[in-house]
Amino acid sequence: MVSVTLILFFLKKNHSILRKEYTKKSIVIIAICGILFLILHNARINGRPEMTTYTLTAVYLYLFSKYRNSGSKLIYLLIPLQVFWTNMHEAYGVGVVMIIIFIVGNILERYLCKKGFIPEWKHKVLPLLLVGILSILGILINPNGTELFDHYIEIYTQLQENKFTTENFSFKTKEYWNYVAYLNLGLFILTFKTLFLFDKEKKWNNAVALNILLFLFTLFLFIKGYWYYVVVINLLLLLFSITKLFYLKKGIKIKDKILSAINKWGLVYLLLYLAFFYLSLQAVRNTYFFAIVSLPILAIYLEEKVFIKSEVVKFAKIGLAFCLVLYLSIGSGLFYKVFSPREQYGLKISSKRTPLGAAKFLKENKIEGKGFVDYLNSSYLLWSMQPNFKTYIDLRDLDIFPQTFMENVFIA
Repeated sequence: MVSVTLILFFLKKNHSILRKEYTKKSIVIIAICGILFLILHNARINGRPEMTTYTLTAVYLYLFSKYRNSGSKLIYLLIPLQVFWTNMHEAYGVGVVMIIIFIVGNILERYLCKKGFIPEWKHKVLPLLLVGILSILGILINPNGTELFDHYIEIYTQLQENKFTTENFSFKTKEYWNYVAYLNLGLFILTFKTLFLFDKEKKWNNAVALNILLFLFTLFLFIKGYWYYVVVINLLLLLFSITKLFYLKKGIKIKDKILSAINKWGLVYLLLYLAFFYLSLQAVRNTYFFAIVSLPILAIYLEEKVFIKSEVVKFAKIGLAFCLVLYLSIGSGLFYKVFSPREQYGLKISSKRTPLGAAKFLKENKIEGKGFVDYLNSSYLLWSMQPNFKTYIDLRDLDIFPQTFMENVFIA
């Protein structure tokens, strides 16, 4: 709960820095986007160690934006935060990549400033390099020493090989395309236009409407089971969207439009946005990262394009009504039936959906020997029936078991 609260707090802080002109309406809109965030990723917002990674991703993003906006010395917090991240979760490599993008993006932005492409860039490069180098060296401060310095590369390689759960499948597969993946794609389309192609022309609105219709059509195809055509159409949709909207800007060169986006949002933010979208296409579980970087942009899009003429009171009423419906759907169990059938409301643990019943059955009937159990459920059985119970495989998966062994277990 603390992690979720911190993530939502830093989503708001990032939005306020990017938006600059902050109003009461802004607060309501970012709150609505926060609720959307919770709905999209409810399956991953629980007692997982990876909540540390998601929280620190939001914190890093805030520190980057804060530094670009005011040269804040809070940027030095990256050093202890990276040490903390390394010792808390194996996805600490995300922080390393973010820091590298932060350094490279700022150096390139300074270069563009010197060449006169963007306005004056006031910050010095040396502090950036110092923070970046010390943060990365901070990885060495852990019980395993140098072993973790490049361990995150091994973790990334494992994720590319680990196709034993659907959450690790890429956009090229049918299993990837669930409602989260579709909303992630829709989020990209809206926020991409906000970042690179934002204006108030009527033709622009027509193009947006056309893209939304095409998006809904691909969603219909997905529901009908034509997942391959969905992938092809979405790729064509993105290509058409980018080409058409740049064409509408005939009077402005693409180079000028990109430089304008860099000046407004910052090269670091744009690079992280694209990097996290790429990451979200590699596995559904990674859409969480893209949501963190893109929802503040979505809030700006809603405020400046969709709800520009509405009053704050109306927003508040809509938001409260939405929260009430959400609350009732969770309490009644309807939310879980629709979005997460394997889960249920309350603290009760179902023996039918967990290994509790299996462990009890094995104990009562004194069944011994090595169990042929899948690598997810094996963890509880190993814990509850220790030290005598053994399995052929467990949740350490590719950390110790070869990929061929994992494949043979699934075949069996």
